[in-house]
Amino acid sequence: MTTPRQQRRRRTGRTAQLNLKLKPDTIETFIRVADANGWGLGEAFERAVELLEQSTAKK
Repeated sequence: MTTPRQQRRRRTGRTAQLNLKLKPDTIETFIRVADANGWGLGEAFERAVELLEQSTAKK
């Protein structure tokens, strides 16, 4: 059973929106990682993209 989500509104200057269909467990993991690091979801996504870019550039 999933726990209720807290309000996640922050003023960040981000204005573009992205809608993805993901598995529920992937969403829960993503939110857990963001929360554990004190990141908003936008910041967590940006960090993930940066890491993906770095890891694929090395190949």
